Amino acid sequence: MPPGDDRAMRRAMQTIGWGLYLASSWTWCIGMFLPIVLLRWWGWPGFLAFAVPNVIGCSLFGYVLNPDSSVRFMKRFRPWIMVFAAATIAYQMWFLNDLARANNLDVMWVLMVLLALALAGVRAGSRMLPVAWLAWPISVVLFVALGTGSLASLPATGTLPPLSLAWAGPFMALGFLLCPYLDPTFHLALQRSPSRHAFAVFGVTFAVMLVFTAAMFDPATGLVTASAPLWLGASVITWQWIIQCGFTIGAHVDAVHAFARGPDARHPRSTVMRAGARAVLIATVATVAGLVVLLVLKALEPELPPLAPTLLPPAGATATVGESTYLRWLGLYGVLFPAIVLLGLRRVPFEVQATAIFGAALLAEFGMIGGRTHLLGVAVLVVVLAALWPSRQDRETAEIPAADPR
Repeated sequence: MPPGDDRAMRRAMQTIGWGLYLASSWTWCIGMFLPIVLLRWWGWPGFLAFAVPNVIGCSLFGYVLNPDSSVRFMKRFRPWIMVFAAATIAYQMWFLNDLARANNLDVMWVLMVLLALALAGVRAGSRMLPVAWLAWPISVVLFVALGTGSLASLPATGTLPPLSLAWAGPFMALGFLLCPYLDPTFHLALQRSPSRHAFAVFGVTFAVMLVFTAAMFDPATGLVTASAPLWLGASVITWQWIIQCGFTIGAHVDAVHAFARGPDARHPRSTVMRAGARAVLIATVATVAGLVVLLVLKALEPELPPLAPTLLPPAGATATVGESTYLRWLGLYGVLFPAIVLLGLRRVPFEVQATAIFGAALLAEFGMIGGRTHLLGVAVLVVVLAALWPSRQDRETAEIPAADPR
């Protein structure tokens, strides 16, 4: 093979490899379980409202940014990128733990210990790219083992009114359009892949993973379908969750190591510390305020009968305690992180950011957990209106007096 052809082949294989890396790094416990909830609530239109903006929005990342603009973005948002990675790792670990308890799977604990040991050995600058060549194909094999029979019987409607999906759609789209910009694995792939077309490969291969999730849905019960044990007492679906959550954790740990002395390594430590403290402060203020309000409302519920119905989910939206906790984790990716990207790019003042995030999070609580999806639309509106708030630069420019024409 001529040298030029050999280089082209290596470039193509690396591009495909990074696409597979992205597909597995973005196949979280969100993409492997939330479609089940949405299929139960709205049928296959709910699944499409989740899948289409997810695939398109994330794929666009590689075409909106380039390696240089990715570096600049990371310099500006590095503290939040670290928070995003930590939250994502914690979310996967919680999901695996909840899965173990729900299914009485002792093997899960063994695998989690092995995973922790493997992560402890990850060195700065190492890559998960070779692992992606195994993780995604294994998931495809698991997909084949599960079969596609349930896809032919996905319902067209669910337990919630079809029109209520119109309010939830923009809420999901906001998160999928903006969250990738805080994901360190996306930046790592863009900066190291030989071609941005790795994100096109990602779009196709990630779509396969979402269809796999849809195939897990049991139309009869509205839950995850039961499947026979495959290995070590764990089913096909359980192994899919283990492999993909494990890869996501490893990829985020690896990406954080890779960027440990990354784009803003030249910044003084005090500058990075102040930025990190600001990021934590915004998240803490919004979270604590939201918890206080929720506790007050629950305390007042017995005393205010007219208010009580607004605190209870409507018919068709009830969820188990574990599922409600799972949905509350999603608030990070539906409200906090997309708001940080949008409001941060607009340089909205801190107090406006904290107020908007608190208000949107409160609306999302009653909208997602309470099944009143019109509040999800209002939450998006709150974030968008906050983004229109004059930035510090806008105010400073307006305060500069015009030059004397004389």
